[in-house]
Amino acid sequence: MKQIRKYRDFYNNIKYRTNVFEWYPFKENAKLLYVGDSAILESYFLQRFKCCTTSLSNLDTLNDSTFDYIIVDGEFDCMDDKETALCDLLNKLDLEGQLILLTNNKLALRYFAGVKEFESDEFFGNLKKHTNLYSKNQWDTLFSKLKVHAQYYYPYPDYFLTKQVLSDEWLTGNINLEYEDCHEFRYSFFNENIALQSLVESGDFATFSNSFMIILFNHKSNIIYSKISSERKDNF
Repeated sequence: MKQIRKYRDFYNNIKYRTNVFEWYPFKENAKLLYVGDSAILESYFLQRFKCCTTSLSNLDTLNDSTFDYIIVDGEFDCMDDKETALCDLLNKLDLEGQLILLTNNKLALRYFAGVKEFESDEFFGNLKKHTNLYSKNQWDTLFSKLKVHAQYYYPYPDYFLTKQVLSDEWLTGNINLEYEDCHEFRYSFFNENIALQSLVESGDFATFSNSFMIILFNHKSNIIYSKISSERKDNF
């Protein structure tokens, strides 16, 4: 938990934190619930929506309130009982509402490439022992059990520093995987761009995506790809 806190505190204060949502077709005057701890994202939503914030442990304080959108910003990464929390959140959605989950992937390519895990503070810790982080297959199993529809997007390099957002309908090896984190050391076991292209060609990209943006919905979005223009350097 200490390492997760260190990582989140570092990235929550970077202005690119909002990139993962800049492209999304939110409807105007929506009621939005933000479940997370990024002051930058909270301010971003407050300026655009009828927004309130809470934590997963305080959902019952919202009484009978329902929302057009519920954003869960990484809160499931260290939560054990995901099923109960997910059911509670779905009960807070309007009939046509959408629940948007941002979550890291247990099988993220960056971990195999030599980035130290911020969840376990180890190399390959999520593979060596039980953690609360889920793979795509684990999420799919949970969604199937709850009978909810899910649409996956893949923010790159991850949902904290998003430059591109891919989907199952639009995959490409032309992704900037230069990845900086707040660990003092990492290995470089292989070229991540070459490995990514191989995964795209073999159809295994989604399994090893660094993170997920998962939309739980009644109606699918028709957006298949987005490139975030704010990756451009400030002096341009």
